[in-house]
Amino acid sequence: MANYPFEGKKLMTPGPVPMPEAVKQSLARYECHHRTPEFAEILERVFVNLKPVFQTKQHCYMLAATGTGGLEAAMVNTLSTQKKSLFINAGKFGERWGKLAKAYGLPFDEIVVPWGEDIPLDKVREKLQAYDYQALGFQACETSTGALLPVRDLAQICQETDTLSVVDGITALGAVSLPMDDWGLDVVVGGSQKAFMLPTGMTFLSLSEKAEQEQSDIPSYYFNLAAEKKANQEGKTRYSTPTHFVIALDIVLDDILNRVGFAEHLKGIAEKAQVFRDNVSLPLFPKTASASLSCLSVPAGLSAVEIKNKVSKKGFIIVAGQDQLQDKVIRVGHMGAMDSEDLIQTAQAIESCL
Repeated sequence: MANYPFEGKKLMTPGPVPMPEAVKQSLARYECHHRTPEFAEILERVFVNLKPVFQTKQHCYMLAATGTGGLEAAMVNTLSTQKKSLFINAGKFGERWGKLAKAYGLPFDEIVVPWGEDIPLDKVREKLQAYDYQALGFQACETSTGALLPVRDLAQICQETDTLSVVDGITALGAVSLPMDDWGLDVVVGGSQKAFMLPTGMTFLSLSEKAEQEQSDIPSYYFNLAAEKKANQEGKTRYSTPTHFVIALDIVLDDILNRVGFAEHLKGIAEKAQVFRDNVSLPLFPKTASASLSCLSVPAGLSAVEIKNKVSKKGFIIVAGQDQLQDKVIRVGHMGAMDSEDLIQTAQAIESCL
């Protein structure tokens, strides 16, 4: 077998995250066909066990796509070219809403927030009250800045104005609590390579009853959720299923829900975040940080990219910033198969570069 330069190094990134050993073994071991009764049993169990993670009674979808595919599926099944939406652009991933909307000719406005700053709730409320927007799209966690957005408050504002709340939860779902039903979230999207601890390549999403009733005028084929739901209710996915991923997901969900407990799982991620932050001297970049990852400001005169490269040589893979933050911040994830010692050693590796 070939030797790769990343072999033997620990992934400490916000995604992909290090996979549990049981997931690695399942990916290598289990092979099955997606149109068999045996696999249908696994599929049904996974559909059921996704609901406590979303904290919803609604159906949860699985699609063979990255998180961006999940966002695209959400938009083409709920939004209309005849209605304008409002998006919060507070980082690199907040920019994606507008890019997706432009691809489908969806009219939209943006609230542009300086990277790392808190969301101006009064401005959001003012905009939604002044115009009949169909939806408000926003991140739960903005991965480029490490910021945690006020999801519950934003959902409340949406309910006040009868606006759909469409949430990019890719770096939040399964890492921080996003009680979809209790908070009245209309669409939540997740990704396999984050808190679900799988390889990149699957997206998960759920729609409220209100969102399911929306009549989109955007044509869709693969991302047609009504057709996908019909197939799911028959014990299958509409097209070929990444069976290895689903089996691994079955293992992860069983561990999170039954062995650890979902509340304890979330608590564990928050505790790991605190351990890391207690052992590193660099300040957090965002005003309100997510437990999912730490985005740390690098002092003037130092290069985030150089620090990242030096830390890699010490055996830990972290990432620098994006766009305007490219050489100004480093980012370290707290999700996946890592323990306190991994985080302490990563912090020590960073400190040795300062």
